[in-house]
Amino acid sequence: MLSFKKNIKRKEVEYKKLRSISKKEENFKALEKAYRVFYYMLVFLFAAVAVYVMFFSPFMAVSAVEITGLEDLDRSKVSSAAKDVYGGAYLKLIPKNNFLLFPRKAVSKKLQEEFKRIRSVEISRSFPDKVEIKITERKALLLWCSIGEECFIVDENGYAYNRVRLDSKEALENNLVKIISEEETGISEGDRIFDAEKVIFLLGAKELFREKTGLEFEGDMRIKSKIAEEVVLKSRDGWGLHVSMTLPLEKAAQTLKLFLEKEMDTQNMSKLEYIDLRVENRIYYKFKKEEEKEGEAANGEEGKDDKD
Repeated sequence: MLSFKKNIKRKEVEYKKLRSISKKEENFKALEKAYRVFYYMLVFLFAAVAVYVMFFSPFMAVSAVEITGLEDLDRSKVSSAAKDVYGGAYLKLIPKNNFLLFPRKAVSKKLQEEFKRIRSVEISRSFPDKVEIKITERKALLLWCSIGEECFIVDENGYAYNRVRLDSKEALENNLVKIISEEETGISEGDRIFDAEKVIFLLGAKELFREKTGLEFEGDMRIKSKIAEEVVLKSRDGWGLHVSMTLPLEKAAQTLKLFLEKEMDTQNMSKLEYIDLRVENRIYYKFKKEEEKEGEAANGEEGKDDKD
C-alpha cells in the first residue's frame, strides 16, 4: 500500500514537471512569434524609410545642373530642352531628377536630336545633388549646297549635320566656306561628304594660294563630283583654278607660283580662262577662245603629255 502511494506521488511530480516544461515552451514560442512580428515590422519600416529617402526625399533630388562646353548654342534653350526630360516623373510618381535615377541617356538623346550642332553629350553626377552636362559642339566649317537652294552645314569631320537654306541665318552668319556641288545625287543629314583631310584642304586652299602667289580667290568653290575629288576656285580676275584634292595642297600652290613667275605676265593673266593643276607635275591652261596648252612642270621639266 505504501509503495502504491509513493508511485502516485511520483507520477504527480512528473506530471507537474511536464506541465511546467510545456508552459515554458508555450511561453517561449509566443515570445518567439512576437519577436518575429516585431523583427519583420522593423524590416518593413526600415525598407519603407530607405525607399522614401532614396527615391522620394528632397535629400536625393538633384538641385544643381551645370551645362558646360557651350560655344555657339543658346544656353537657355539647351537647359530648357534638358529640363523637359529630367523635370518629369517616372510613372507620374518617382521624380526623374532623383540623383540615382537621373535619366542620363534620355537627356543625351534629346539634346543631340534637337540640336544638330551637338557632337556628343557626357553626363556625370557628383554626390549628393549635382549633375554636369558636358557638351561638345561641332565646328561649322563648310556649307555644302546643291544646284538648288538646299544646303547642309558640314563639320570638321566632313559630316553634313544640319539642313539649311542658302539665305538662312546659320548659312549667312557663320563665315562658312561655301561649296557648290554640280552633282544631282542628293545628300541627307548624317552623310559623310568628305574625310577630315579634305575638309582641311578646302578650308586652307584660298589662303595658301594667296600666300604663295599673291592672287586673291573669292566666291564659292565648285565641285563637279565627290568621286573625282576635284575642286574649282575662282580668281578675282575671273579665271578658274582646277585643283585635285588627292594631291598635296602645298605642292600645288608652289607649282602654281613657279608657273606664274615663268610663263605669265599681266597681259596674259587677263586672258586666262583657267589653269589646271589636277595632274601631278603637269600644268594645263587655256586662254579665252584658244586651245588648251601645257605649261612647265614644277620641277622645271617641260610636260610632254597632252590632256584629254
